[in-house]
Amino acid sequence: FQTDELTRQYKLVAGPTSQRAEEARGERRGNVRPMVADDLPVVAAFDMPIFGVNREKVLARLFQDMQGRAFVAENERCEISGYLFCKRMGLGPFAAQRAEDAAILLEAGLALSFDDAPSIRIPSTNVDGVALIEHWGFQEQRVLPHMRRGGMGPVGDHTRLYGLYSYAIG
Repeated sequence: FQTDELTRQYKLVAGPTSQRAEEARGERRGNVRPMVADDLPVVAAFDMPIFGVNREKVLARLFQDMQGRAFVAENERCEISGYLFCKRMGLGPFAAQRAEDAAILLEAGLALSFDDAPSIRIPSTNVDGVALIEHWGFQEQRVLPHMRRGGMGPVGDHTRLYGLYSYAIG
């Protein structure tokens, strides 16, 4: 096994303030809406170069399991520019083209109810993502190596991966 990067796990310790929400709305260049089943092929195609493999079946299953708890961001041309799935205990998977897309998705996700303070796992290579979630009141809980077995090196563009579903399936 080889370490590709570090994965940082955070937990929300300070709820979003109205100032943070205003900042997110001020940066908004697109639109966030609830994900629908017809979005899944486009979301999977968006996700593939970011995560590095085709996860269409995984995303479809998560969508089925998290009805009403998944969002997409669209840019000015109505193209998918990010997505977010929200478990009852946390956020992820979560990917976005730009930090401002991630900010409006995060605002939408944090408006939902959670069983406990939500957590999020984020690759340390996503410096903008780490800054975003820390700004929104998340505090680092632990850091673990993200490892792979063999291969030629890391796959995907994890600088646009804002949250993992789990350590096992990303």
